[in-house]
Amino acid sequence: MKIQFDAQQQYQLDAVAAVVDIFDGQPLQQPEYSVVYQQGDTGLFAGQVQTEVGVGNQLLLSDELLRKNTRAIQDGACQRL
Repeated sequence: MKIQFDAQQQYQLDAVAAVVDIFDGQPLQQPEYSVVYQQGDTGLFAGQVQTEVGVGNQLLLSDELLRKNTRAIQDGACQRL
């Protein structure tokens, strides 16, 4: 099965918006697209996910805010039904 995105399907647009809205409140940072592999958890990348392909974004949202955002998405979906 191959998943295809069709920008004309409202349910797909709603799903993309819901995923983005979960992270509402996450501060924007300037992207740096360099691949770095660093041993240990020190320096510039401390606390971030590190793999052989680079460094992942650091989630700065609290669990409480993630739950609040998720609940708002769920409430919005129920109102549209």
